Amino acid sequence: IFQDLTRWKEMEEQMKRTEKLAAVGQLAAGLAHEIRNPMASISGAIQLFKDEGGFDNPNTERLMNIIITESNRLNRLISDFLLYAQPPKARRERVDLAKVVKDTLELFFHSPEYRHGIELIERIEDGVMVPCDPQQIQQVLWNLLLNAVEAMDGKGTLRVELSKDSETESAVLRVEDTGVGMSQEEVERIFEPFFTTKERGTGLGLSIVHKIIELHHGSIAVRSRKGEGSVFTITLPLRTSKGS
Repeated sequence: IFQDLTRWKEMEEQMKRTEKLAAVGQLAAGLAHEIRNPMASISGAIQLFKDEGGFDNPNTERLMNIIITESNRLNRLISDFLLYAQPPKARRERVDLAKVVKDTLELFFHSPEYRHGIELIERIEDGVMVPCDPQQIQQVLWNLLLNAVEAMDGKGTLRVELSKDSETESAVLRVEDTGVGMSQEEVERIFEPFFTTKERGTGLGLSIVHKIIELHHGSIAVRSRKGEGSVFTITLPLRTSKGS
C-alpha cells in the first residue's frame, strides 16, 4: 500500500510539472506572437526609410510615427506581461472601498480615455470597509472602465455600483455597460492571457484584473450577450481570511 501511495504521489507531482510547463509554453507562444506583429511593423518602416532615401524621404515623419507607435506598443505589452507574470505583493490595509471607487471614477472621467457621449450612473454605498491594496483595486476598476468605454464606442450608459452583502460578508462591485457585448465563447475565454476582442490590445488587461482579485481572495464574474452589453461583478471579503 505504501509503495502504491508513493507511486501515486510521484505521478501527481509529474502531472503538476507537466501542466506547469504546458502553461509556460502557452504563455511564451502567446508573447512571441504578440511581439512579432509590432516588430514586423518597425522592421518594415525602417527598411522603407532606408530604401527611399532616409531623412530626404517625404514620408519620414509618417515612418517615424509608425516606429514610435509600435515601440510604445511593445513596451506596454512587456510591462503588462511582467505585471501578469509577477504582480507586486498586495499591501493590504483596511480601506473605505467607496472612496477608492469614487476617486477612480473622478480620475477616469477627467482622463483622455473618457468619451463625453457616455452617461454615468453610479450607486455607491458608503462605509464599505475591506482589507485590500487600494492601488491595485484602483487598477482593476480602471481596466474595467476602460474596457466598458471602448465597448460602447463613445456612446451609451455606464453603470457602476458598490454594495455590501451582509449574508456573504463581502463587498460587491459591479461595472455594467451597454456596449457591443460578447459571445458565449468570448465570455469563457475573456480572462485568458493574450485573448482579446479588440483590434489593438495586449490581451492581458483582464488577466491582470483576474489575478489581482484572486490575490485578494475575491472573485470576478462576467455576464454578456452580443449587442446587449456586459456586466462584470467583483466580490471581495469584508474581513481578512485566516492564513492570508
